[in-house]
Amino acid sequence: MPSPTTTVHAALANWTRAPRRLLDALGLDSTALCRTVGLGPALIDDPNARYPRHAATRLRQLAVGASGDPPLGLYTSWHVAPTTFHALGLVVMASGSLREVFERIVRYHQVVGDVLVLELCEAGEVYELHFRLPPAPDAIYAFAAIYVLTCRNRLGRD
Repeated sequence: MPSPTTTVHAALANWTRAPRRLLDALGLDSTALCRTVGLGPALIDDPNARYPRHAATRLRQLAVGASGDPPLGLYTSWHVAPTTFHALGLVVMASGSLREVFERIVRYHQVVGDVLVLELCEAGEVYELHFRLPPAPDAIYAFAAIYVLTCRNRLGRD
């Protein structure tokens, strides 16, 4: 079995910080839920470590079940910091426009994980961000909320 740092379908171990912070804020034991799905806490501080996608997906499913809140992923964005995504977060913050923000996200998102397929499409005078995920509504909620929050932060709006 591949190690969590070499798994092909994986995401940065650090990414689990945001959902774990959310679970803890809800009074749920994020450490116990992580251990249930085989996500050891030791890797979370390793900037190069990756967790297998199937385990991260299972963690999200258990979190939704434990919270009783299907759109739980929407609240994950409240616990995301620019450093959650390492250098990608800093590159996004340095972008000069929303178009540039999303061009960089589309270009570099594979550094964070391989769960997402992104495409930025020009549609007349606007751009559309198309993203596909495996069938996991909670993940769709999380990524959509993170992108909305990114736009609001970039525009200086609440």
